[in-house]
Order: sequence, then structure tokens, then C-alpha cells
Amino acid sequence: MKKCLVVILSFNSADEVNKLSESICQQEYPPGFRILIIDSSTSQTERDRIAVNEKITLWTIENSEFSHGGTRQQAVEYAISKGIELCAFIVQDALPVDNEWLLQLTAPFDLDSKVACVFGKQVPYENHNPLAKAWVETTFHNISPDDTVRWHTANCDEVGRNFNSNVNAAYRCHFFKTKQIEFPQIGYSEDQKIASLILNSGLIKIYNPDAAVYHSHNLATPISQFQRFFDDFSGLLKSVGSCGISTTLYELPKNIRQETELNQEYINTQDGISTIEKWSWKRRAKKMARAKYLALYLAINYDNNVDASEYRLLSRDGMRKDLMRNELSPLQKVSLKLLILKRIFTFGRKGFIKGLNENKPVEQASITTTTVHQQDSAITEQRPKYELTPSIYPLPYFYDFILQWDNTRYEQKPLKKTEKLRINWIVPDLSMGSGGHLNIFRVVQGLMARGHECSVYIMPMLHPISIEEKRTLIKEHYIDLDCPIEILNE
Repeated sequence: MKKCLVVILSFNSADEVNKLSESICQQEYPPGFRILIIDSSTSQTERDRIAVNEKITLWTIENSEFSHGGTRQQAVEYAISKGIELCAFIVQDALPVDNEWLLQLTAPFDLDSKVACVFGKQVPYENHNPLAKAWVETTFHNISPDDTVRWHTANCDEVGRNFNSNVNAAYRCHFFKTKQIEFPQIGYSEDQKIASLILNSGLIKIYNPDAAVYHSHNLATPISQFQRFFDDFSGLLKSVGSCGISTTLYELPKNIRQETELNQEYINTQDGISTIEKWSWKRRAKKMARAKYLALYLAINYDNNVDASEYRLLSRDGMRKDLMRNELSPLQKVSLKLLILKRIFTFGRKGFIKGLNENKPVEQASITTTTVHQQDSAITEQRPKYELTPSIYPLPYFYDFILQWDNTRYEQKPLKKTEKLRINWIVPDLSMGSGGHLNIFRVVQGLMARGHECSVYIMPMLHPISIEEKRTLIKEHYIDLDCPIEILNE
């Protein structure tokens, strides 16, 4: 077992921090550990109330200097300078479930020298509302339905392969010291980004449900739900290029209905609330689902490219950066609702509303006819002239063009065993850590090894970089493919 530094990030919440640090001081951890509190409070009164002792070191930084990635990287570098081998992170509103939390969080590092990260389970607070509980319990049940330890590598097919949470996680400092990984200098979703870096570096991430903490966001209003998920989805898009789920305006009603039904089913299973409370929360479930998916829709279409004044309405994090307030005023709540409608209407003018009202795809791609000569016969194919059309992103979403490709006909013929194929692979945009793309590229490599000719076409990029950079990404983090790789619409 190894010495550990436990890092708490603190912001205007001395009572929570003191309760948490007291709980951590009671942890059973024979190798010894220290606690580092990094406080970015805007209130000197709150800062002065943070309790310290011989185990606790307090850093104070300006709130403007804080970032989720950069500040954690500084903490790891501090641990390295002190000769500490493991660095654990926990947030101020979490609390270890028992006195073996730190022991369980660090024990998996002894299983394999390539384990770079271990993250633990989150358990909702008992006094939080059923919708807050539903989100937390569902998330971690999906990662490990039987509550067993899960190993995540670049090649695994585990549901939680790309998931990570610095609410409750620990890292091996050696890999930061050797520059194999580091926290990115980003303001949000740094945990998901470093998870992809770990896997793409050939290292291991482990989920240990026995390393559990209490943590949940007791969001009870649609506005707080909207702001929280807008931050989550925007952060994921900025850090890893995907937020795991998607929606178009056309799909919003279906997504909201499914989310509502799932949450209502969960509420029915809760024994600690009365029938009247269940009825009330089941009614609220639809509003909360609507807030979540509107946040997703706006985050996908706008990412973080919004004006500062709008960001303070759309974002919970942006609201907190406005140091004059902690909640939206009634007028600001109205402004937020009008802003959401304005954003939706802006995209509606591009065709979304038409698709929603007509209950069919927005438009069909135009068709051009080409003749392809193969051996002695001519095959006439109808192919779509690919054009950008409105979808979940300002660019087409993955395979929308296939759904819009109507009346396509091919002449089918038997394939001889000795005949070589020319195969065009159309794949969604990719970033580091995509297991689906890795499997596709392995098949491409295997087919080329057998003499078939392959080309890879990437759907237009959500966060565009040059095709040269994309080829380098595939070479360094997937497979060095010796075949043409292009953007589909070029």
C-alpha cells in the first residue's frame, strides 16, 4: 500500500468542508495520508472558518484562478513534490459511506502496475428527492449491475468504459510524473477527458463500488435541472466531443416521455415517501425531464459559444461566477425561458419545426445518377449528392444521410472468392477513447491484409480540426491505417 494525498476542492462552504475533512481524518489507512484543501472561496469569512490540523494543509487561490482540470493538476504536482504515490479527489458536498472508503479506493492500485485511476460508487443522500436519487442510482447500477469491481481498458466493452468521476477518484502519481497523462486545462468534465487519455495510453481504469461516498444534487426545480445538465453536456462536448446521448428537436417529445416514464417507475418503488408525495413527484418528473433534454439540445447546438450574459442564465456554473447572487431572480427566470424559446426558434427556422410538424425527416438529399463499370457489365447506381442538412448538430448527425437516402437501387451479383472488394467505410466523427471506432479500424486493417481496398470517410466534425490532425489522432491512438482517410463532404 502507498501513501496518499486526499484533495478537497472548496468553494464558499466551510461547514461542508469541515464535516468532510473530519470524516476523512477518521479513515482507517495504515500507510498514512494527508489532506490538501484547495479553497477558491469569494468570502473571506468562509475561508477563515475552514478548520486545519496536523493532517490538513490549506491552500487559498483566487476564484478566477480555479479550473477543474488545472487546479487538480497542481494538486497532483504537489503530491509528486512530497514523494506521495497516490492522489485522491473528493468534492466538498460528498461524504465517505464508511471508514474504509480510502482503503477501498486505493487497494486496486496493488492489482496491476498499469492501473492509473480508480473511481468509486456514489450513493444518493437519503434525504434527497426521488428524482435526484434516480439519476445517481441508475448511473452506477449501469456501470456494475452486480456491484462488482470492473476493469476498464481501451479494448473492453464495459458500459462504464468511458465514465469517470472526480467526485470520488484516485490516481497513480507516477503516470503524471512521466507525462503519460495529465489533467487538461479545461473548466469542466476534466474527469471524462483524463479517462480517455488513460485508456488511449494503454493504461487501466478500475471501478470499485466498495469505495462509496454519499453524493447527489438535490435539484428540485426545472430551472436548476436545466442549468446543471447544460453544464454537464456542454462540458462533455468540449472535453471529449460527445455527451453520450443525443436528441433532435423532432425527437424531443419521445425522449422526454421515455425519461418521464422511467423516473415515474422509480418513484413508485420508493417506500420512504407518502402516496401524495409520490403523486407530486411523478407530476414534476415530466417538467424535470423536459428541462434535461432542452439543456441537451441547446448544449449540443451551441456548445459553450454563448455570450457571457446568456451563459449566466443557461449555466449553473455561470450563475455562480456572477458573485452578486446565488439564485436567479424572477425576472431572470423569465429571461431564461424566453432565451430557450429563442434558441429553439432560431434552429426551427432551419427546418426542425417542419420535421416536427410533418412527422417525417426534414428533407431528402438530392440524387445524382452515375454509371460504374465493373468488369464487362455496367451498373447504374443512384447516389445522393451529399449536402449539409439540419440535425442534432449544426452539421449532420452520424447517419442522418442514410435515413434521407430514398429510392436507392443496386444491381446485386454473386461475389467470387478470388474477387477483391473496394469498400468505403463511413464513420461518425471520433475522438480519443472510442471503442467502436477501434473495432471498425481493426476490421479495415484485416480486410486490407487480405487484399481488399478500403477507404475511410469521417462524418463532418462537431469540433473541426484539420484532416491531417485527425489522421494523426487515428495513427497515434487507434491503428496506423495505410488507406485514404477523408472528411465525407470534401
